[in-house]
Amino acid sequence: MRKFSLTARSGLSALALLTLMAAPAAHAATLLEQGPNYEIIQYCEGNPAGSVVLRLDTLSDGEINNAIYAVQPAPGWTYTVKKSGGVDQTIEVLFTNGAQTAKYKSLVIPGKTDISCPVVR
Repeated sequence: MRKFSLTARSGLSALALLTLMAAPAAHAATLLEQGPNYEIIQYCEGNPAGSVVLRLDTLSDGEINNAIYAVQPAPGWTYTVKKSGGVDQTIEVLFTNGAQTAKYKSLVIPGKTDISCPVVR
């Protein structure tokens, strides 16, 4: 497991890195695995509600398949997958702890990475 660094060398890493450089620390990402045309990245690690691990596959036509690899709720929290992603499609996960809720939302497409870590309400 390694944190993103300025030496990341794939298209997806560069795309995610550019977004993370402008994002607050709560949006930190950890690159867990990388191979030809794919990356497995954990977003929102340390969040009070939980984190989401994505598998991002770059397809031959340049599109990106967004898929949930794992959801890691914090102790006492449960989760429901509202949108499971797909080719250039949004992922949404709702975390719940009693009356408290928090929503994770992400979309990675060529030229844009949009990550919203859960905010407990």
